[in-house]
Amino acid sequence: MDSHKIRQLESFIEKVQHGSREEFRGIVDLCLQEVRAFVTRRSLPGSDIDDVVQRVFIEAYQRIGDYKLGSEFMAWLISIAKYQAMMESSKLRRLADYHSRYVPRAVADENERRLSNHEIGDQRLSYLKECLQKIPIGGREILDRRYQKNESSKDIATALKRSDGAVRKQLSLLRKTLHECVSQKMTMGNSYGS
Repeated sequence: MDSHKIRQLESFIEKVQHGSREEFRGIVDLCLQEVRAFVTRRSLPGSDIDDVVQRVFIEAYQRIGDYKLGSEFMAWLISIAKYQAMMESSKLRRLADYHSRYVPRAVADENERRLSNHEIGDQRLSYLKECLQKIPIGGREILDRRYQKNESSKDIATALKRSDGAVRKQLSLLRKTLHECVSQKMTMGNSYGS
């Protein structure tokens, strides 16, 4: 930085130290390029350079009263930049370490959950088949027409010479009976597996 810029910088610093906050913009304008270049050289890939530079100037503003006029302001500012770049690198390393430990565990947990749900689904299907065997033949015929042949309740009622309402009511009772039977078997199966 040439001597004219240094005098200009010292003038801005003195005004900021005496309460003129607006003059800090002049400090930023004079120092931004050097600070940005320093932070870029010191940062890990993936660092948010703009965020680090912003934190450097925020800290400089907050601590401007600590700076002694006539000393090396850029050296003082670069020491803040060095610390901020180091903090950013530490944050990225912690994040990378966290992800290296967390992601494999999360994937393993999700795979275990899916396998468990698949096994539960297979067990539920097996129980449903057992429960269907306990349903009288007439009820099984209605369930077969509705769920295997995909017939509507009206079609079933017509084929069986019954009212649509009676078929819908019987379907509802059959579903309830099957649900209770499967739930009971699932509960008993889980208590034996514990």
